[in-house]
Amino acid sequence: MLEGAEREEAVLQALELLTRNADEVVWVKGTDLREKIRGLLGQSADEMGNAQWIGHVLKWLQLIDQSRRKHHVGGKLYAIERREVLDMMQRYDVPPIENGTSK
Repeated sequence: MLEGAEREEAVLQALELLTRNADEVVWVKGTDLREKIRGLLGQSADEMGNAQWIGHVLKWLQLIDQSRRKHHVGGKLYAIERREVLDMMQRYDVPPIENGTSK
């Protein structure tokens, strides 16, 4: 079982990767975020289980609220601001991913 801090770190690193080429708000698909996190954690789809915890982590980190979440055919979309992700990474001392590994 993964510790909460490891999950939070993976969520922030995945969001940083998914918003890397953006200046402002990026609508991130929940499925894309889940797959990026799964890859960072090195888990199989079965090990990942129900990814509902990802939404809880996003709320806890104050990266989303009701106005920044939409439902679409394939699941959920989250409005993510890159500057907020970078701010949280700095606060929690989370290293960005460079060339597939943490710095």
